Amino acid sequence: MATASAPSPIYPLYRERWGLSVTMLTVIFAVYVVGLLGALLTVGSLSDHLGRRPVLVAALLAAATSTAIFWTADGIVSLVIARVVQGIATGTATGGLAAGLVELSPKRHPYLGPTMTAVSTSIGMATGAGVVGLLVESVLTLTFVVLAGVILTIPEPGSTGLISE
Repeated sequence: MATASAPSPIYPLYRERWGLSVTMLTVIFAVYVVGLLGALLTVGSLSDHLGRRPVLVAALLAAATSTAIFWTADGIVSLVIARVVQGIATGTATGGLAAGLVELSPKRHPYLGPTMTAVSTSIGMATGAGVVGLLVESVLTLTFVVLAGVILTIPEPGSTGLISE
């Protein structure tokens, strides 16, 4: 679930880079649901037939693919594809994860699995956006510090004798 909200803090950067409208950003954000619902409706119970691990591994690989598409995005089409693949990954994982948590619940606390499923969804969504937001801020902060260091190594124009008074 963290990957579902992870790109949210980066959308303004995409908007600035490619001059996207707010409407187009909304479309890019919303197409996630197409992949999510498609996966839930078609492969939601696949882990009951193939096992939890193979389905979860496939979902993680799909999530990695969507992240790679985001990294290499060069426009609207890339972002739309990345969001759809991200929705497919999340929808594929959701069925297997929920079923696995229910199965792993202790016999004396059968409600624990469904509760963890519900709570972890919200925590994952909040964590994804928060962590990426912090990473973006951290990278920007580090970039500014590095640039300040680089500027300190450049000779002051007036001190080199190149500028005549």
